[in-house]
Amino acid sequence: MIESIGTIEKAVANINTWHHTLGNDAQWCYKTITGDLSAVSVEEFLELLNQEILTTESSVSWSSGPNLFPLGLLDFQYLYEERGETAGVFSEQELHQRAAEQRVRSYTRIWGRGLPPGGIEYRNMTLIDFEFSPPIPGFLLMRRQCQVTVISGSNNAGKTMALKLIKRELGSGALFLACNRFYHFAALEYVDNYERQRFDMERNLISQLYQTQQNSENTNYQLAQLVGHLRNEERNRLLSICSKTFGEEFSIKQVDADNLLSRYYIDVGGRNLSEASTGTRLFFLLVAALFDSTASTILVDEPEIGLSPDLQRKLAGLLYDQDAFQRAFPHIRQLFIVTHSHMFLDRNDLRNNFVISKLERKAKIENVCSIGNFHSLQFNMLGNTLESMFLPSAIVLVEGDSDQVYLTALLSKVCGLQDVAVVAVHGEGHAEKYMWFLDQSFLGFMKSPYRTRTFLLLDSTNSVVKSKIKSKGIPEKNIVVLSRNGVEYYYPSDILGSIFNARLRSHDDMVIGDNVVTLNEISYSKKDLANKVAAGVVSDTIIPDELKEKLISGIRLAIGA
Repeated sequence: MIESIGTIEKAVANINTWHHTLGNDAQWCYKTITGDLSAVSVEEFLELLNQEILTTESSVSWSSGPNLFPLGLLDFQYLYEERGETAGVFSEQELHQRAAEQRVRSYTRIWGRGLPPGGIEYRNMTLIDFEFSPPIPGFLLMRRQCQVTVISGSNNAGKTMALKLIKRELGSGALFLACNRFYHFAALEYVDNYERQRFDMERNLISQLYQTQQNSENTNYQLAQLVGHLRNEERNRLLSICSKTFGEEFSIKQVDADNLLSRYYIDVGGRNLSEASTGTRLFFLLVAALFDSTASTILVDEPEIGLSPDLQRKLAGLLYDQDAFQRAFPHIRQLFIVTHSHMFLDRNDLRNNFVISKLERKAKIENVCSIGNFHSLQFNMLGNTLESMFLPSAIVLVEGDSDQVYLTALLSKVCGLQDVAVVAVHGEGHAEKYMWFLDQSFLGFMKSPYRTRTFLLLDSTNSVVKSKIKSKGIPEKNIVVLSRNGVEYYYPSDILGSIFNARLRSHDDMVIGDNVVTLNEISYSKKDLANKVAAGVVSDTIIPDELKEKLISGIRLAIGA
């Protein structure tokens, strides 16, 4: 038998760790000084330790566990029986080595942190003969103080395997969202035993990760149960984030509004969430997972699945804004993201990005530690050729989505400038951040061909951003400040009249709020109105003089069109 190890303090920590695996239903047992076997709850077990009635030498086990063993053996990650006595190893590699030495047989039952309480036979454990450098425990130790870790690499390099091993290492405190996370639910229900349901899901997931021939990518995660478990304030914040992201109201409504006992559902702009697009539901799931207070770490395999580039960008902004993220989700200490999308690379701190490369059965996890490596990674993600990136002839930075939609329609449909990229920076205060990105992307914006081909369009109520952007490299003539505060004042009158079924004498006839435009007692959100106006733009649409003179003529001159 292996000699027992550790102190009482460590034994208490180990019992708590094993208890996460065994669950509240498992009874602990110990041999009394009279030789009898006594069964107790985990709370009683810990109290006996604190009173020093039990020591690291005391013989203990649990219901459906191995034969009695010295309590100090709980310091090991895996336990097994060898010649009638309980032994332990610290790692899976050691366990496989014991099997190679025939000290562990195919039928030997293995108990371990993350395994079912009754253990599993060795032959049913996945043999991970894949070597990571650094090893996953060491990698986690290296990243323990870092909120965000992004892992990328080619297919079959070992990214998902690394994420699964991280999940196995971290246990129930880590919420693992695998690739297959498509959910449908039409109605909500109150959930008062979410922690138990979550424990059962965790147990099933970890068991799957250990089982032979179980390369499942399903997420054992029940979205309806989580949303039903959230407190009102948490659920309202979830709905608010999604409403702001999509420009449509997410709310809770009753299936039968005339029946107080009717079940509730999530309404998205007048439709049940179950009828919304796949991307909408996937985005909702990812944000909802962040509100799971039972998790301190979130692991997401390919968050880009099902999301448009715009949604990817918005989700990345939510995840990587460290201060805002901590205010919204203070219980989450770490995020591990595996991705093929350049949208999910962390541009705030390049050191948070890693690449996995594989040679035979060995995988190396390397840090993206320089801007050159970062650009190489982006280049690989975008297809390895400039042609596949469809580089624009000019770039126009605008403040919001409405500006982007409308200006894109004018440039492409009326001006024939399909190759001009219109990018929404979402508030003039964020323009500096985009200038930093352009500077990093071109290895020096001031020296790039895009310096004279980049424009910034601002409303009349801009702050001091103009002088700041000018210092970043955009020529002053390319910074256009409009005389009115809002792109709505530059929509063609005939198109607006058709949309609102009214004769528009002046753009001042419209009532323009923070997010709603009203005319003739008809209201549209700014986003919906922009889409309707853009749809009405045709080749002979008259461009407002101010846009033509201040912006479009400058673009034509810059690109020689």
